[in-house]
Amino acid sequence: MPDQVCVNSTSNLERKFLNSAIHCLLVTAFVLTVVPVGFCDTAGDYFASALVKEVKGDWDGAIADYNKAIALKPDLAEAYDNRGIIEETKGDLKDAIADHTKAIGLKPNSPNAYYNRAIAERAKGDWDGAIADDTRAIELKLNSANAYYNRGIAKQAKGDWGSAIADYNKAIELKPDLADAYDNRGQAKQSNGDWSGAIADHTKAIELKPNSVNAYYNRGFAKQEKGDWDGAIGDETKAIELKPRWAAPYLARGNAKRHKGDWSGAIADYNTAIELEPNWADSYYRRAIAKQEKGDWNSAIADYTKAIELEPNSADTYYTRGNAKRHKDDWDGAIDDYNKAIELKPNSADTYNTRGIAKQTKGDWGGAVADYDKAIELKPDWADAYDNRGIAKQSNGDWIGAIADHTKAIELKPNSVNAYYNRGIAKQAKGDWGGAVADYNKAIELKPDWAEAYDNRGSAKQGNGDWIGAIADHTKAIEFKPNSADSYYTRGNAKQGKRDFKGAIADYNKAIELKPDLVEAYVNRGMSKEARRDRKGAMADYNKAIEFKPNSADAYYARGFAKQRKGDSDGAMADYNKAIELNPDHYASYSARTDLLPAPYGPNAVSFDNQSGEPALVKLIGPTSTEIVVLNGKKEAVKTEPGTYSIKIRYGIQGKYRYSKGQEFKVEGIGLGTPVSSTTITLHKVVNGNYQTSPINEQEFGESGSASTVIKIK
Repeated sequence: MPDQVCVNSTSNLERKFLNSAIHCLLVTAFVLTVVPVGFCDTAGDYFASALVKEVKGDWDGAIADYNKAIALKPDLAEAYDNRGIIEETKGDLKDAIADHTKAIGLKPNSPNAYYNRAIAERAKGDWDGAIADDTRAIELKLNSANAYYNRGIAKQAKGDWGSAIADYNKAIELKPDLADAYDNRGQAKQSNGDWSGAIADHTKAIELKPNSVNAYYNRGFAKQEKGDWDGAIGDETKAIELKPRWAAPYLARGNAKRHKGDWSGAIADYNTAIELEPNWADSYYRRAIAKQEKGDWNSAIADYTKAIELEPNSADTYYTRGNAKRHKDDWDGAIDDYNKAIELKPNSADTYNTRGIAKQTKGDWGGAVADYDKAIELKPDWADAYDNRGIAKQSNGDWIGAIADHTKAIELKPNSVNAYYNRGIAKQAKGDWGGAVADYNKAIELKPDWAEAYDNRGSAKQGNGDWIGAIADHTKAIEFKPNSADSYYTRGNAKQGKRDFKGAIADYNKAIELKPDLVEAYVNRGMSKEARRDRKGAMADYNKAIEFKPNSADAYYARGFAKQRKGDSDGAMADYNKAIELNPDHYASYSARTDLLPAPYGPNAVSFDNQSGEPALVKLIGPTSTEIVVLNGKKEAVKTEPGTYSIKIRYGIQGKYRYSKGQEFKVEGIGLGTPVSSTTITLHKVVNGNYQTSPINEQEFGESGSASTVIKIK
């Protein structure tokens, strides 16, 4: 069967940074001078001394003085508030929030205490608390750009991009030179998909603050999203120049280089990012992608594994490692990774779809269909999932279901070249040659240089007996893919159908030259040679085919047929038997073997007319016992001795058999001499017709019955 096209997809992870919140250091109106520490004797003196130490970075000394000020004046709200700022700076968020809360309790209308507590809450990840406190500070008339700016950060962290932008707008209105507000607004615009607006804001931030490493980094990120890889590389390079030991711009620049196809440059940047931040899972993840795109699957898998070690709950990393394993044909390993990704992220349609592809490749059609079902449930308008499910159904012999799925894919994605191509394959397998040709026409219209579509259309035209049109299509495929053994092989088939055996042999020669183990080309070349009476050459080709593929039922059948024509009945029978052993559904071998049954058996005839809609294997049980294959719509006869007979029938194809047993009937006659009787049994779709049957199981079908004479096949 021609190759089908599966679609799968990937996920992206990126990293961005917000500028920090701005503190409000409180200085009360009554503290106007700095007093040497040794002379402090009032709360105000200690408060002033603490301020000096705080400005100098002597956090512990400042806290000690605030403690003394509070001891002397327990209701000094400003001392609690400022001490809270230092505690937050030192990372002691719990005590910081407690001190700001104490300040608010002492001075409920102090906007600064709310403002500062919001910063500590934001550092703790309490976005709602931070927003509430910033809002309260603003209500208390803290008409500060910083309050709006800080509240914007909290809203942005919550994913409320529009409201964050509104706060940054207000901060900029109050303080037009606040570079960080432009930079953060740019990030909010990025998150909202406004890349041009983001770049404009980051550019303004750089204009106001030329050495802002964050602004260059973030603008580079925005340029990447717009596909301006060179601009992104330039900005990240500037960020690295300003802050050489910061891993983030190396990681971002590596991403831009990877998108440009500069795998080595990207990997070098990821290496530096890993050197600077050995525990960043994302750097390993990105380096793995670059290695994967370079074709270095083993090293990519090692990097994904390291990323998983650092971040065990990343569904995306399991997913992409599964993809790398799939490219190495490690289907079980890939499925294990997809399983883990689904466990971590149960609603990922992508992962179900890709796991379906892996199961399909392993031949687990039912499992594949179940995964595509889930992908479609999660994403009902996903054309590719319908298309892939159609392929799985085709592989399972469900041509009608496959056609329905490909049709749905086309309805959702009218220009899906794969869906037309795959539906053409399904129609072709169903024998709908005209419908297949129409679908291949559309696929070729959408993708005029697709060699496989021309080849498949040629094969469909062959099925319709249009040998000239088929040859033209295969020739076109060869024009696009001059080294395609399959195209020469299929054109050879068309020439053989046109009885141009010499031309067919030439094409089979070329196919074999390009692909020396193409067994089918040897078999068909043998047939063409036989048609040209080169029986020795034909036999050599059949032998070669069997040498390359000892389990080829077609090769044994073809050689058996050649032996039969040479009069070697025993050799022919042995080859037909081998073909049937290799493929129990090889009906041509059954039919040919029946012609070799030994005489003398009576001149009486029992005919089987198959109208069931499926191929049938009939076991005749009685004085003459044998098996005969009757293809759907065909009629086959067996010569028999007179006597009482019954039959057992196996309908369908391997994996989908059903069995029945018929009532006894008599064949009248004298056994030797002139024919005296002819019996016809019609095999119907239902248990009906001129002969009564009833269902049996596989075991009953295999039992030999009570034949008085059994024809033994050599």
